[in-house]
Amino acid sequence: MARKRATTSNYTFVVSMLIIAILLLAIVLISIPMVENSGNNFNGCAISIPNRSMSFGVLNPMETTPTNVSVVDSNPGTDPATIMMAGSNWTDTDNDSFYVTNTEWSASPMRTYGGNALQPYSSGLQNTSVNIGNDASKTLYFGLNIPPAQPSGAYSQTILIINSC
Repeated sequence: MARKRATTSNYTFVVSMLIIAILLLAIVLISIPMVENSGNNFNGCAISIPNRSMSFGVLNPMETTPTNVSVVDSNPGTDPATIMMAGSNWTDTDNDSFYVTNTEWSASPMRTYGGNALQPYSSGLQNTSVNIGNDASKTLYFGLNIPPAQPSGAYSQTILIINSC
């Protein structure tokens, strides 16, 4: 019996956040443009994320968003896949930062901030235990917690999502 070669396809999306100080409060604006990996292999598993942006809206320090901002991950391949992911810390041009674990994800929408903390690249790719059948889709939901007294700035975060088979 011939062994199938394991394949992975992935998307990297950069999360941009702008914090603007207004009346001694910092306000956060976040958007996430996504960049497609052009190396999709449809004989095995693959990845397609049709919605190209995600926004958390405007946030203040110590404020959270419910874990309900969605990204649809589709597997147009012939084999089922498992979603793996990791992220970077939030950073700005003045070297201010806050931890990647302030971003949470879930396989189902939540009315409050919660779910699973996104793990840093240094910990390796996180096996989400979320499976996608062949020629199927799953929605991932993200939420964000802004730390108290977070300095104003233009912050960014990179999240890597991989469909692994």
